[in-house]
Amino acid sequence: IRTGELADNIAKTTKTIGLADFIEDFVEELDMHLKHESTEDDDYRDRLQMDISDSLKVKVSPQHFIYVLIDVLKNAFLYSKAGSPIQIRAFTTNQGRSVQIDIVDQGCGIRGKEFDRVFTLFQRARQPQVIAEFGYGVSLALTKANIEAMGGRIWFVSEEKVGTTFSLKLPTPQADKDSATTTSEIASAEL
Repeated sequence: IRTGELADNIAKTTKTIGLADFIEDFVEELDMHLKHESTEDDDYRDRLQMDISDSLKVKVSPQHFIYVLIDVLKNAFLYSKAGSPIQIRAFTTNQGRSVQIDIVDQGCGIRGKEFDRVFTLFQRARQPQVIAEFGYGVSLALTKANIEAMGGRIWFVSEEKVGTTFSLKLPTPQADKDSATTTSEIASAEL
């Protein structure tokens, strides 16, 4: 981000992946990705509930997508009660041109007055549950930059003491086909 090369690096490594298989492989190594010194030994995989169709495909940079999943899931586990489920669900939107992935926790939630801090670099919510955990306020700002550089979007809905849903919208291979069709239609119309 600092050098301005993130978008170029992501563009060079972007490819179409099968979402269900990719996340299944990611989950196999989840304990290694999410180990945190302040959490007890926890089998994170047992807490995950997934609803992802085998047919879903997205265009992402796999390594950068892993960074995104690590950051969003780490927060979901970190700010939820031990043993509470974390849901990952995915579905197509925008007539198949994108896939929305929701990561849902039943954690402490985010206070409304803290919403503007969530994706701001070096900012953290000031709730007791958040302050109790070590952090610099960097991961979700980087997550947003990675998602946007992949042509996607990230947002959240949260209620304090109820939980938070982070939603990611990522392009599908269909989005490229639609773009190519539109470009060729414009070129034909100009002739």
